[in-house]
Amino acid sequence: MEKVLIGMLMLVTAASGCANNTAVPDTRPAAEVSITEEDDTDDTEQELSLSVNGTPLAVTWEDNESVAELADLAAQTEVTVNTHRYGGFEQVGSLPQSITDNDEQMTAVPGDIVLYSGNSIVLFYGSNTWSYTKLGHIEGLSEDELNTMLDADETAVKLFVSC
Repeated sequence: MEKVLIGMLMLVTAASGCANNTAVPDTRPAAEVSITEEDDTDDTEQELSLSVNGTPLAVTWEDNESVAELADLAAQTEVTVNTHRYGGFEQVGSLPQSITDNDEQMTAVPGDIVLYSGNSIVLFYGSNTWSYTKLGHIEGLSEDELNTMLDADETAVKLFVSC
């Protein structure tokens, strides 16, 4: 599937509404922009966000069903996944519920975020080849910075939506 990068985060629409009345400029190419009349509803677009041990990270999210389901789950309640080091190259932890997977054989690289077996989120600070569903990629950190952040016995990964 084609990757979509809107700033640092994927914008998703969620029903739990972060109401505000400020207009957000549309940065999509003209071919993707449609003109609609404004209404007075409280629905606004929300961003799926991720932090590790309280540090917010810039993520390029994939445009797929798994990310959409993860965003919907995070819109209902902030999701905290307690992860643990596995194999010396990743942090892995169980999501509160399974989400749709579309696993493909791939080689994950440092910074990749994947879904494993439909119910585990994995953040890579090394590399591994396996069958995963790619969720996104952490941007703006070197391999050394990822290693420092993620090569720990445990981390707390939070997924949440923000306005």
